[in-house]
Amino acid sequence: MHNILFSADYKREFEGIFDTHKLYTDPTIYINITSKMHAADAPEGMENWFVMINVPHNNGEDWEALRNKARKSIVSKINRLMKTNIEESIIAEETWTPVGIESMTSSFKGALYGNASNNKMAAFLRHANFSSEIEQLYFCGGSVHPGGGIPLALLSGKIVADLILNENR
Repeated sequence: MHNILFSADYKREFEGIFDTHKLYTDPTIYINITSKMHAADAPEGMENWFVMINVPHNNGEDWEALRNKARKSIVSKINRLMKTNIEESIIAEETWTPVGIESMTSSFKGALYGNASNNKMAAFLRHANFSSEIEQLYFCGGSVHPGGGIPLALLSGKIVADLILNENR
């Protein structure tokens, strides 16, 4: 189950992310609760929430302080819009910041989708689906061609599969 709680000023939120590299005080919140469709994704009688906001890539900020500030904004907004006290229901949580994403995935500056895709040249700046230096080394996912998001990441995988199949003919 997908939910999006939009910012009151979406344009200003993204100007902050890309222009000043700041967290916006009223972030757009994406919530996915897979246990609504697949009960086995969470312990019986419970739910699993994946909650994500847009943030700038890592520029050396104090991400622990920013994480705490963002968490307060997220919890406050969920409580206000859903008329609940979500913290009473949280049993376990894990947070990923750009620093953690960079450490776990080697993504440059912890950018979840790779290079920013908000200009006319973005499509041409994405990494190719294959290495020009190492034979039979392929790349797929949100940070390579054709881009970020589930549909494009899946298309990236299809492109690589087709490259491999065509190579073996």
